[in-house]
Amino acid sequence: MKRKHGFLILLTTIGLSLTLASCNSLLPSKVDSTSVEGVVETIDSTDYSSLDVSIDTEVFESSSEVTNDFSITTEVVDGYTVSNNVYTITKGGVYTLKGQLTGQIVIEAPDQEVELDLDGVSITCSSNSPLYVSDASEVKIKALGDTYNTITDSRSAKTVDSDTQGEGAIYSKADLKLVGKGTLVVEGNYNNGVHTTKDLSIKNIALKSTGYNNSIKGKDSIEITSGTILAISKTGDGLKTESTDVSSKGNQRGNIDITGGEIAIYSADDALDAAYNVNIANSEETIPTLEIVTGSYSSYTTGATDGSKGIVAQNAINIEGGKIDIKSEDHGISASYGTTLDNSSVGLGNVNISGGETTIYAKSTSSASSYRGGQSSSTGGKGVKAEGTLTVSGGTLNVTNSYEGLEAQHMIIAGGNTTVYATDDGINVSNKSSGVSLGIDVTGGSLDITVGSGDVDGIDSNGYYTQTGGTVITRGAPGSASTMASGLDVDGKVTISGGTLIGIGTLESTPSTSSSVHSLTYGSTQSGGMGGFAPGGRGSSSTSSSSSVSLTAGTWTLSLDNETVSFTLTSTYSACTVYSSLLTSGSTYTLSSTSSSYSATAK
Repeated sequence: MKRKHGFLILLTTIGLSLTLASCNSLLPSKVDSTSVEGVVETIDSTDYSSLDVSIDTEVFESSSEVTNDFSITTEVVDGYTVSNNVYTITKGGVYTLKGQLTGQIVIEAPDQEVELDLDGVSITCSSNSPLYVSDASEVKIKALGDTYNTITDSRSAKTVDSDTQGEGAIYSKADLKLVGKGTLVVEGNYNNGVHTTKDLSIKNIALKSTGYNNSIKGKDSIEITSGTILAISKTGDGLKTESTDVSSKGNQRGNIDITGGEIAIYSADDALDAAYNVNIANSEETIPTLEIVTGSYSSYTTGATDGSKGIVAQNAINIEGGKIDIKSEDHGISASYGTTLDNSSVGLGNVNISGGETTIYAKSTSSASSYRGGQSSSTGGKGVKAEGTLTVSGGTLNVTNSYEGLEAQHMIIAGGNTTVYATDDGINVSNKSSGVSLGIDVTGGSLDITVGSGDVDGIDSNGYYTQTGGTVITRGAPGSASTMASGLDVDGKVTISGGTLIGIGTLESTPSTSSSVHSLTYGSTQSGGMGGFAPGGRGSSSTSSSSSVSLTAGTWTLSLDNETVSFTLTSTYSACTVYSSLLTSGSTYTLSSTSSSYSATAK
């Protein structure tokens, strides 16, 4: 019976029901783009529905132990020496390793390429890295088809730095490639599982790498194009890069690039930690799947955890494809602004999502000892945090749980389908960087926001809010209408000239008189609170279409001109306000559920 490594995603019943084009193929299809108000909307028509992010771990289990004597076979004349169970390879070429070795493989082949073919081998060392590459131009480690191979670093956990000790069970000072159609299990009890000070690439291989600190570290870069990978870190990061300079060939170092593979990462700290960029995309042949579990959610974590994030980069995170599930103790996705990089630039802190299907569960914790607006406050991780600009132009982004859903200094929603649940603000725009606009631009796509109780807002912008297209559904805290719990709270100007905004509950801020869309109001709403704009300009207090409206839990449908919008409520609200370019002044529009119906006239 196959065993799966999986985790439970807590699903919150929130959603925006829109008509989407049907998708027929699991392989990536052509990406189409259209320009909307100068921002590109990306259409990812790949079907991710049948992809499973829980990898099959049966491949990492073996019913038989390697017990036969160790041997190296090669056609290279005088290619290696042996002394006290230390095999030193000094010439380039292909070497086949087989059997059990308590000792070490060392590669000292300057400017030469070495390939190690693993044909059922078990290597254990308690004095240094079992496989130590001290000098070569490139080393390829190939697990031959239908073979099971183990490399075990049995040293005690690292306590001090030493120039003579390798930093991982597999430690390389040369470019390293892990390939093949067999299985390789790496156990790094000293520091890292797999560690190279240069570039690391992984293809086809079934790799399980456990590190006391980091699971897999490629100082200059990590590239994964295919394979089945289980990365476990007990105290550190899952996949990690470190360099941020530019190579002599003009290549930017520090990236993590993933275009394929079935990947599960269980990290005590961050799962993907890139010194420069994280790039995830579909290739022409494969779609990557990533299962990410961090901090105390990982059963492999030892000791206390703090700030364990899913995907982290010091410059930018670019998600163009793939199916990604993240369960993080802190932020699900986080890009930092202001880091001084070795390439003479400063990290941008940008997150760009243009395709794929990303699901994030970020931990949020209620605190009964402090109160906001009469309700217990909460803390925890944010679904997506971009200290620069967050751009969603395509794909599916679903934040099922978070303290705050999406945070950035400048937020652009240009396409895709985004849903957010947050115990605090759903969207938060605040000062993080210099030279970046402070505000929100919605030009396309759909955005559906649900928040918890208390003094919380669906959208909280310390700058402006501008909408020229797309559909936004934003809820304040459920219950009675209150300006302390608003669907839209904007310090600057609110301008809506296109698209549809549906505010459920109170809108503390509403469009200025320069906005060109018409509006509907169901029930009694309060507006014009702190920093707010009321429909007739700043200072209006309330509007109503009926004295009493009860929008109960369930699915509600609003029929606009040429479009129907449906949304789901999990609590009861007493008001709903709509601003849309799909409204005709003087026309009556109905908002209905299976049990209730309300009408309002557009103004």
